[in-house]
Amino acid sequence: MLNRLALEASLADKKPLRYSPSGAAVLECTVWHESQVKQASSDRKLSFLAPVKAVGPIAEQLAVQPLGQALRLSGFVAPRASARSQTEAAARPVAG
Repeated sequence: MLNRLALEASLADKKPLRYSPSGAAVLECTVWHESQVKQASSDRKLSFLAPVKAVGPIAEQLAVQPLGQALRLSGFVAPRASARSQTEAAARPVAG
């Protein structure tokens, strides 16, 4: 199954660069996207904020970008840790 995302957006907000226990750079930020797409034979305007997490050299590069900077992003979609653990817990069989 394919899980890829490509998005043009601008940097709306960012947290301070941090490092994981293994020493990898991690940056959490928010990007703003606006576009127009065709849906059911009519134009639809999209405008939304999206959370982004970058790791490693990409996180270090993104950390020095100014707010408002236009970005061309690519990556994959992953659930937040809390959502993932709730879903996994619900899917586990109950021991009885």
